[in-house]
Amino acid sequence: MGISLEIDDLEEQVENCRNDLAWGELPLSAKLRVLIKERLAQLEAQKKQLKDESQSHARSP
Repeated sequence: MGISLEIDDLEEQVENCRNDLAWGELPLSAKLRVLIKERLAQLEAQKKQLKDESQSHARSP
């Protein structure tokens, strides 16, 4: 399933957000997938950390 996105205002920022050679070789769609997956992983880690902290505080006397 594909989707269409209007990203003209973001394209240059995405293309230039990394300096490594491999990044330059990736198509824009792959770069977007990488950035989205990285951000989702960050959000999941934050969510887990908050959950762990709240459980830890709930157990503290």
